[in-house]
Amino acid sequence: MEQSYEILPKRNGKSDGSFKNMGTTKFFTNYFDIGINVKKSRIFQYSFSLPENIPADSDVYQNCIRSNKKILKDKIGYLAYSGQILWGTVELKIPTTLECQYSGDNKAEALVKLTKQLDIIDLNNNEYRQIYLQILNSSLKNLLK
Repeated sequence: MEQSYEILPKRNGKSDGSFKNMGTTKFFTNYFDIGINVKKSRIFQYSFSLPENIPADSDVYQNCIRSNKKILKDKIGYLAYSGQILWGTVELKIPTTLECQYSGDNKAEALVKLTKQLDIIDLNNNEYRQIYLQILNSSLKNLLK
């Protein structure tokens, strides 16, 4: 039984392997180098605490952080927060108290205290990679709220 391949298109002839008819191809990318100096490569982690009579999982923490965002931006270079953890770009030498107003006339004092200094250069280190991912995820989550 002989098969017929007449349904396939016929070639014009053998190719000499050259690319005479090809035009120039341009490639574009969004990859670029970012220069990071020592001053800008540090991120500081802070604890944010309210008095003990306020539960740690209440919305009061979020409301306090949101209402004091401008002050936090000036004092610690606020980047993001998650629960009772804040991240910023400015080092706060001494703990600072902020006045938070929540639910009408109720006020409380919040304490912001430096807990850890992180360096972006350590991003390749497995120990710190998870922290940077948490900062990025928290920042995106807060941005989308």
